[in-house]
Amino acid sequence: PPKMVLINVPTGTIVDMYEFPTEDAPHDGAYLNDLVIDVPRQIAYISSTGNNASDLGSIVVYDRNRAGRKSRRFEDRSTHAEQGAFIQIHGVVQSELQDFPCDGIALAPDRRLLYYTLLGGFHLYSIETELLRDFSATNAQVSATVLDYGEKPSNSDGMAFSQNGTLWFGGLTTDSLYRWTPGEGPVSDAVAVKSDAERLWWIDTFAFDETGSIWLTSNKLNTWFFGSPDRKSVV
Repeated sequence: PPKMVLINVPTGTIVDMYEFPTEDAPHDGAYLNDLVIDVPRQIAYISSTGNNASDLGSIVVYDRNRAGRKSRRFEDRSTHAEQGAFIQIHGVVQSELQDFPCDGIALAPDRRLLYYTLLGGFHLYSIETELLRDFSATNAQVSATVLDYGEKPSNSDGMAFSQNGTLWFGGLTTDSLYRWTPGEGPVSDAVAVKSDAERLWWIDTFAFDETGSIWLTSNKLNTWFFGSPDRKSVV
């Protein structure tokens, strides 16, 4: 079943493990995917790109500090697949992606808003973490804080915030790396920092180093899912 596993990297030992109950991450359908961590509060926010009857797409919250360790599940229309999205990658219409729900998530530097987007759609959303991490709040109460920022220039997989409040995401249909700062114009005007049809083919996971550089994986995932496997790369 789906688990949260904490590993001490230098020693390779497992220091904590939490098995999600099926009501939070259905054991017959959850696909826990991207995650971000509120380190001071020891809370993880995880996208579940379920794409099946038992999990239509959701955000799962894990609170390691809560007594007994607890988790919760949030879903509404914004976490489900976007209907009618036209997705074309390298000249191939990827209709298979239209049913894929929320995937990429990013936590704002002040940890007040969690941003998320759909793999099979173009819209970008945010939600208030104060209610999301309040396990007594209902789904309806959490849904009331959802903001829709409109459509990005492309659908995307992974996302990440840098410390200065810039949101970075890939463009799966444009082979591009984008940046956008909330509050500075619509997300549809996000700046394409770099485009490369070979090296930026399906941008996924992001990381930052101490020199100010951004690292990302480019995994050509559509060729693994819907075509012939090709090589992956890190740039």
